Amino acid sequence: MSSTTSTKRVATKAAYLSESVARQRDPFKDGDVIRWSGRFGARGATYTWVALKAGGQWFITGRSSGYVRTFRQVVDLVTGEGFALKSLDIATTWTAVES
Repeated sequence: MSSTTSTKRVATKAAYLSESVARQRDPFKDGDVIRWSGRFGARGATYTWVALKAGGQWFITGRSSGYVRTFRQVVDLVTGEGFALKSLDIATTWTAVES
């Protein structure tokens, strides 16, 4: 999966997530993945996180790997105040790789 870094596309995807929260609807199914990167403040290191939906819950990578969040909490991390979102990808379909 190539990363979406176009400012307009990132903003469109972030708006989709926020609108879903506003409608109190998690549109994703188990196995779907949200990947985002950015940094806190204007400077500093860029971090990347991945959230995987499994068993109706969201599991997020990070310092406390595997912690469970609600969809609203995931969106709050992605679109949070003071967080400079640089890329945002949403994977809802997968292609099997044959060996």
